[in-house]
Amino acid sequence: IVARCRGRPFDLAVLQAYAPTADSTDEELEEFYDQIEEGLRYVKQRDICIVTGDWNAKIGQDNKGWEQTMGKHGLME
Repeated sequence: IVARCRGRPFDLAVLQAYAPTADSTDEELEEFYDQIEEGLRYVKQRDICIVTGDWNAKIGQDNKGWEQTMGKHGLME
């Protein structure tokens, strides 16, 4: 999704994305990056652009090895 807000001295554009996980195929990754490029076409050159989102999410409760960055509460697998 791309959201644009008027501001002074520049407008703000926020592009929110959810990337496929590392388990994804090359085709899925390529489609994701194509969608990012498509979203960026809506951003004007003078806009301040923030690209944010979840860049490699996995859901579940197994956080072994990731305790410092991932909580233990998630959907059951």
